[in-house]
Amino acid sequence: MAIVQATVPQAHLATAMGAPNQLLVEYNSNILLPVPGPKLFVRLRRNFLRAVMDLNEFLVFAEDAREFFAAGGRLDFPRTIDPFAVAVRNSASPYEKTMASSARDAMDKERYGTSRAKPSTVATSFREPARHMKEALLVRLANANYVFHEMFEAGLLTSSPTLFDADFAKARNFSARCVLVLQILVANRKAHVPRTVTNMMILLADQALAEARQNFPGSLHKGFIGLSAPTKKLLVQWLVAFHLESAASGVKAFAVDLMPDLGFAPKYFPHEWAMNRRERMKLGLGTPELRGPLATEPVPPQGTYRREDYVASRDEVTLVTAERLGRTVQESLTVGTSSLRQAVDSLYYSGGGTLNQLTAAASKSLLAEERRSRVLSIIQEFSESRESATIEARARSTASTVVREAAGIDSKLAATHHRFKAVLPVDVSVEMYDAGLTWSPRVFNPFFRLHRAIRKTYADAKASHVMQFYVPEPLTPAISYETYYIYTTLSLKSADDVHYVTKSFHFHLEVTDRQDYPDFANSYAEFTQEDTWRNDSDNWDIGFEINNYSGGTIRGEVWVEMEDEDHWEGSVYISIPVLRYDQGTVNRLADFQVEMRDYEYQRQALEAQAHQYAHIKQREFIERHERLTELQKIVFEALIRRVCSSSLSSNLSYYKEIISRCIDWPHAKIEFEAAPLDALIFPDFPADHFVNSPAVRFFLPIIRSAETTLLDTLTDTGSFLLRNHVENTVRRIDAVRDRLAANGPDQLDRFSTEMVIGEHIEAVMSEHDHAS
Repeated sequence: MAIVQATVPQAHLATAMGAPNQLLVEYNSNILLPVPGPKLFVRLRRNFLRAVMDLNEFLVFAEDAREFFAAGGRLDFPRTIDPFAVAVRNSASPYEKTMASSARDAMDKERYGTSRAKPSTVATSFREPARHMKEALLVRLANANYVFHEMFEAGLLTSSPTLFDADFAKARNFSARCVLVLQILVANRKAHVPRTVTNMMILLADQALAEARQNFPGSLHKGFIGLSAPTKKLLVQWLVAFHLESAASGVKAFAVDLMPDLGFAPKYFPHEWAMNRRERMKLGLGTPELRGPLATEPVPPQGTYRREDYVASRDEVTLVTAERLGRTVQESLTVGTSSLRQAVDSLYYSGGGTLNQLTAAASKSLLAEERRSRVLSIIQEFSESRESATIEARARSTASTVVREAAGIDSKLAATHHRFKAVLPVDVSVEMYDAGLTWSPRVFNPFFRLHRAIRKTYADAKASHVMQFYVPEPLTPAISYETYYIYTTLSLKSADDVHYVTKSFHFHLEVTDRQDYPDFANSYAEFTQEDTWRNDSDNWDIGFEINNYSGGTIRGEVWVEMEDEDHWEGSVYISIPVLRYDQGTVNRLADFQVEMRDYEYQRQALEAQAHQYAHIKQREFIERHERLTELQKIVFEALIRRVCSSSLSSNLSYYKEIISRCIDWPHAKIEFEAAPLDALIFPDFPADHFVNSPAVRFFLPIIRSAETTLLDTLTDTGSFLLRNHVENTVRRIDAVRDRLAANGPDQLDRFSTEMVIGEHIEAVMSEHDHAS
């Protein structure tokens, strides 16, 4: 098989593009380290706070119950419980089956007055307050926390009228009652109770109590202030055991031992710090080479080769290019430092390992495979864009086809055009030239307040549009009536010695669309005696009543009572006026129905328009916050607000300013966690968009000269309790810096590839004469 060899003059090739002929990309990658930070202690403190408030709720309930009983109140629980309710809750706890169910039943009877209990012996002046206190106690029993459940299962809380067992009822002060409850809670968690109480545990408990006093000043019992040492020890042991038992456990991502410092191993992952590797990627560009031929086209003598490539319209090609590459047409034809940096600057390692293993392997190729994959994808994308470069470049000036013409080279000899690909060899090398410290906390739901602002933007825009284009509701027309009468005559006849006679009657009213309805208030009945009964009394009493009116039928009863008791005979004339709309009202109502129909259509149209308008305004609001700098401000503010102790809330802006000056913001990064696809807050946006992201990993590289200042500031916030771990990490990073300064950069990776930079066409002359 003959091989076609392409010969291209060396001067025609791009071999003199600069010295050295290479691209240089500098970026950061991070390796998460098993080092605790402020967020760990914030989560521990909040977990302790939850336990303290649950304990406080039970103790406050116990004190309120004692006051209620001392005032003469009683809690009479039902002896029997609805069997259906018990069957429904047969899988619930014993407390739910008995105590909570009884409290709900007693509460319902108290509210709806169905209780058969004897009247209370409480004095009249205290009856209403006692009633409110009783209902409040029942509500708290019905909606109890787990401390109530444990006390019930331990027998301290009962369904008797006095509620508590004898020992607890005899406890005269808060401390004694607290000790009894804590002893039961600690006994239920023997496996998790720490043997010794460390100073760090006491500090965490004190922080939780201080935050409880700050956030719930009206709820926290004053007895928690100044607890005795034995009571404080019991409280701390229970708080630690509660955390170890209740906190959700997961796969440990790092091997870290906090037992010497905390006295217990927390369930939360302490990976809030990272080693920031400053890396440099060099792309060496070699001499272009030709690959092919990949296609051939014949050109006749004295002829012209014409090739037409159909392309879409100008708008279609621009849209497809923008959607596929996310850049303009011109940018899609360029590979440079910005695209490469964007691809590799978000790399970080979050696998397992000890601190020694991670820092020792930091100079090796932990991220080599992912980095290679991203670099190769950029080069492949560039090659694909260059293969269709002619079509995409001409798309702006040609709306339907791209035409290539090649004139015949000779008048007698034909030619063959061989098409080659121009390929550029690429030699990629990666090295680490510096290292630094990065604060990398995971911030949960940092966009909570932004979500509220987004929803408010939608609601305000919709209300504003509806108000601006308000559609007035038509006024109901004035109603006027005309009257006609329906009547009947009834014959009445009494028997001997009967003076009172009744008789039923009914009318049938033809109901029309003019809203006919009888006017019973103005109806009347008249009694007339027969002429042949001249001896009858002239004094009688007559009356009638309407028993029922439905379906156009009027049913009633008439009665007549004579003065004497002789038999008599007569007739009763009953007349009932009926009102109905007059013709003018009918016409006005018909017009009103048309107006109401048009009004409903306009209102629905306005509602749809308002929704569209509000949706557009909402998207505009979201797009204004999509810039990285805006998102960094929002996440950073949420982070500082949660890291600072609640007692320092007035100094929040001070700590925020100091910490922000310690951060190398041009190299800060955010990694958005994707939300479940079936639980997106805003389904119009991707799962990893910031409006849907449930949490973010925030990478905050620390300026080298400001590392000590940052640690001092975080220590002052009251949440950074294990500073020595971070200082040990900084010393390791300093050792890496010194080694790099003495021995030069570490070689992390080196590989070779190539990319297509264009197309070359070369003509080969035929040896045969094809001319006539």
